[in-house]
Amino acid sequence: KTTEWAERTRGRGKNKKPYELQFPLGHRAIENAGSKLIFCFVDLRGLDTLERPDVYVIPAKVLLDFYAGVNIRQYSYFRLHWKIEQMLEFKNNWQPIHSILGNNSDETYRLIAVSPINSSVTD
Repeated sequence: KTTEWAERTRGRGKNKKPYELQFPLGHRAIENAGSKLIFCFVDLRGLDTLERPDVYVIPAKVLLDFYAGVNIRQYSYFRLHWKIEQMLEFKNNWQPIHSILGNNSDETYRLIAVSPINSSVTD
């Protein structure tokens, strides 16, 4: 999932500080996710081409565990809202993907691209 600017702030004036990141997620992305899927949330950090995007690489199991027992359909527009501190371990951390690519076991993992326009899953 990609967003132009994921960072949201709290406070006013000199007390204004980065607080959380928001990414579009979609109901079906969670409902149809298998535990071996990996989500890559891309924060473009504006449209400045000199600014390097941040990518948050989150194994689906982390999201599935977080939303277990939560009726996500209660939200008409379902987004990932996590505090910046909560996202730090996933920021530009490519280890889950390196693990998959170097994995010699019989387990099959899928990397997917999710279109931000219609939230359809494509291989």
